[in-house]
Amino acid sequence: MANIEQQNQTDNPKDSIGQFSIDSLKLKIPLCEVKITNPTLTDKFALTNMTTGEAPDEAQWKQQAQQGSRTKGISTYYSINDLLSRFGAQQKYLVILVNSKLLTESYLQGISTSSLRKVYDAIIKQGMAIFSYNDFLKATVTDVDFKVDQVDHTMNGSPEDFDAFTLWLTKRARHSPLSDNGYRRKHESYNKGIQFSKRETTSYKSSPFLKFYHKELELNYHSETFSSQFLNPAEYKNRIRVEVTIKNKDHFRHYGIEDTSLGNIASLDQDTIKSFFIKAYKKHFEMKQNRTNNPDKLLPMETILCEALSVIMEDRGLTFQEAKEHYLFNIPAKQTRYRINKQMDRVYEIGIRGSHVDKEAKKFEDLCGKIGLL
Repeated sequence: MANIEQQNQTDNPKDSIGQFSIDSLKLKIPLCEVKITNPTLTDKFALTNMTTGEAPDEAQWKQQAQQGSRTKGISTYYSINDLLSRFGAQQKYLVILVNSKLLTESYLQGISTSSLRKVYDAIIKQGMAIFSYNDFLKATVTDVDFKVDQVDHTMNGSPEDFDAFTLWLTKRARHSPLSDNGYRRKHESYNKGIQFSKRETTSYKSSPFLKFYHKELELNYHSETFSSQFLNPAEYKNRIRVEVTIKNKDHFRHYGIEDTSLGNIASLDQDTIKSFFIKAYKKHFEMKQNRTNNPDKLLPMETILCEALSVIMEDRGLTFQEAKEHYLFNIPAKQTRYRINKQMDRVYEIGIRGSHVDKEAKKFEDLCGKIGLL
């Protein structure tokens, strides 16, 4: 386990902008290391998938779990689960769903090594169970939501600008026929964001959960009890948040991390956590590949023109003739139009004719014609 040092934590939330940290996670502590102090908790035994050793989806798990302190908008959930131990046998665990709201005024900074003691003290204070700080650090973590906040001054982070940003993301996203792997975008006045995949996904390696949302709106409309008690609105004005979920030990191992104790995961360096975001982003977004046929037969500027024509044909469903007319429309000079028109025809013959995008455009144009729309 990495060394845990009690570092001085800044109280300035602006220092957390651009910093990666933990927003929430589940802790698994062997029940033999725990003293249950709230007798109602023993009745909260959550169902478990014995194939994976994991609890069901989060909503169902919360219904079965015991909620700790509900005051001031802070929710912590507890349950006792039969889970698979690292040796493959069934073992009872106390499972705790921990949220960084336990940090109260330091919430925006997220959970890291410097705030673990505060998280531990807040859990113990709830009076559900007692365990040592050392066992707390050794607890196994799953369903870890890492987060990073930003305020982009080029767009000021306003809800309207953020709406435009999430719309732009849809244009870059990989489109999946599987609803669990696709994206869902929210653009209501009180809820703006976009998420890719689901938290409960079993395809966490190929389609990890990734979410962008407007943190100011979320705090004002969905966490108002908490934010009004502990935060200054100026601290989260125009703040946007990105989260990525690492599901379990297998998921961490996929990134080369074997030690999934709380102490180790909370001490991961910024570059390591950043790599989770970059890899998740690459799973859901793609740069369009070169669509040009015979690029070696085109001049450099013709290659650029060919790619521009192919992109608009693919993205807007245009035929070559429609794409060409689109670009020629704003060129008033007759001789210039004639010259560029001839150049486009040459580019089409060499680089586009017979390509996938060309065949698709012709196929669907023919169908529209047969229907009588053209």
